[in-house]
This record gives sequence, structure tokens and C-alpha cells, in this order.
Amino acid sequence: LTEPEINFQQSSDPSAGNYVVVLIHDPRSQLSFARAGHDRWTALLPSHCNFKDCVFKDGLLYALAEAGRIHAFDLSGPAVKHNVVMGEATDIFTPSKMYTVEAPCGDLLRVWKGKYFPDMNFRSRRKFKVEVEHVSEPGLYALEDEDDEDFSDPDHDPVPDRPFSYLFYVYRVDLAANKLVEVSSLGEDVLFLGHSQSLCLRSEEYPQLKANHVYFTDNCEHTWLPGTRGGAHQGDCVS
Repeated sequence: LTEPEINFQQSSDPSAGNYVVVLIHDPRSQLSFARAGHDRWTALLPSHCNFKDCVFKDGLLYALAEAGRIHAFDLSGPAVKHNVVMGEATDIFTPSKMYTVEAPCGDLLRVWKGKYFPDMNFRSRRKFKVEVEHVSEPGLYALEDEDDEDFSDPDHDPVPDRPFSYLFYVYRVDLAANKLVEVSSLGEDVLFLGHSQSLCLRSEEYPQLKANHVYFTDNCEHTWLPGTRGGAHQGDCVS
């Protein structure tokens, strides 16, 4: 079974009554929004971008699309304003998952997650790494039918059940210069990455969390069983 592509964001505290709710949903990972009090959803164009994640920042909705493009939507007025603020990324590997999140300092971050297998000629292992074992647990992951294997999938492994690492590449989005700046350390910050919503928190405000760590959930992106979720993992920032 293919996982439902659903990502939920809201612009502000709903108790104020003046907020916007945004969904990334099937088919084709489209964007739709609804204002408080409205009884229907409105699609955001373009509808063919295959959006991966989105976040509200400074009154704008930033949506991360396939190939790394970042779209900005102003939903404050009666007419939606749309602009592509970051073009296609061409200098990094094909990720299995992409996230966008606002850091506590106000920076917009773009995070790429991919797999590294020991025998792969991979570009780098410098970033965030989580060592896990590639295993299938009853009731946790669904196995894909071999006849339906997609070898174009960046997560596809022709040799199943071998150890691998998760690599996280973190970039600060410099909107003024229209470029990405690599982040080698989160400092005292902590990243939470998941299908529905991602967060960046300050570790001193949450002493139970480890600074300079990535926590991620639902790591089985392409298959899941009804009523289940992928496992949760954490990883150090390594150099």
C-alpha cells in the first residue's frame, strides 16, 4: 500500500480565529488551503509541482516542491500571490525525503534525507548521520511486491536487508541571495522531522532533548501497513 501524502500546517494559533490551514494531499501532492470559517478547500496553483513540505514564516507560506524549488504564497489578501523564490537544486544528490522548517533564529532551513550504503560511491558523509539496521518488523513495515519494484526510486536497494545510514543535509535558505548555505552544525538546536510536520527547537528549553541532534519519525516512506507508522530514530551531528 502506498502511504497517504498528507501534510498539515496552520498559519497561527486557532484560538485567535483568524488563521489559514494548508494541506499537501493526494493526488500528486497538491496544495490546498482554507480560511477560518470557510466550508471548502481552495487549490493553490501550480498543481503539478509535487509539493514535499511547507511552513508558514513571516506571514508567507513557503512550500518545498520536487527538485528543490521553493514557492512562496501570500494568503493574506482576497487574491493569492505566488512567487518562486528558489529554483531547482542541481548540485546535490537525489534525496528520498525533503523537509523545510523555520529555525528558532528565524532562518528558513531546507533538509534533505537520503540513504548511504557502505559500498556506494557517495558524495559525502559529512552531515547528519543515523546508523540503523535495514530490517522488516512484523506489523511495522509492509514489503513491496518484487514485481512492482521501482529502480528509479532513490531509496531502492538492489541488495535488501543490508546495513545503511541515513544522511541529513541541512541548508540555510538565503532568500536575498537566492542560494543555499550548508549548515555543518545545529549548535544548541534540535530538528524533529516527520511526514506531517517538522520543527526546530532550542535544546535549553527542552532539557530532555539532545542538542545538535536530528530526531525523525515515519522513516518508511514508500510503504506502510494500515494503522501503523514507521519507527523513530535519533542521530548525532557528525563531521
